[in-house]
Amino acid sequence: MKDSKIAVILSIVAIVGVLSVWSLWILGSLELTVVSLETFVGVIVALLGILVTVILGWQIVNALELRGKIKEIEQRQNSTLDVIRGLNENVQNAFKLSSNLQAGINGIDANMYIQHGQFVEAFVFYHSALCQAIKAGQPGLDNRVVELEFICLQIVCPPISDFSKMRKQIELDSQSIKESEAYRSYLSTSYEKTMKQFWDKMQVLGLK
Repeated sequence: MKDSKIAVILSIVAIVGVLSVWSLWILGSLELTVVSLETFVGVIVALLGILVTVILGWQIVNALELRGKIKEIEQRQNSTLDVIRGLNENVQNAFKLSSNLQAGINGIDANMYIQHGQFVEAFVFYHSALCQAIKAGQPGLDNRVVELEFICLQIVCPPISDFSKMRKQIELDSQSIKESEAYRSYLSTSYEKTMKQFWDKMQVLGLK
């Protein structure tokens, strides 16, 4: 709004100047020797030069202000991106912490079932613990697969609980495991070997 007012004022000044010169020339208040055609043209050119100079100067000022505002916006965008990156890191850390806790809880449940001789249940919970450990990015995952294989070797009788629910949990965890980078990098061979042994035992027990 302020810029528009200034532009209007400058335009009015220019128009008034031109009309004044025209009026003086037409009414003959000045002699032609004073206001000749060359003088008139010179005055017009001078006024136009001043007007153009003012306009260009004003445009330069506006360009500098616009550049400053753009820089300010870029700084705000960078600050916003930093906040978003920080939030993403916090979410990832929270996710890893949750997976670590869940892996620990599943491991405790598996050990409890081992103590009661319920090795099928123990296998299911330790398999879930392996899945959560992968999500948490824990080291020593190959040792967990070895432990899972050891539990599988102890299975000699069917589970007490409903195996259909256990099968669904195993399939869900297995899908997550196979989608992980750890599986693709180094766990696939030992993991698939262990799972084959497990499903073979389930078939023998009439559960597959």
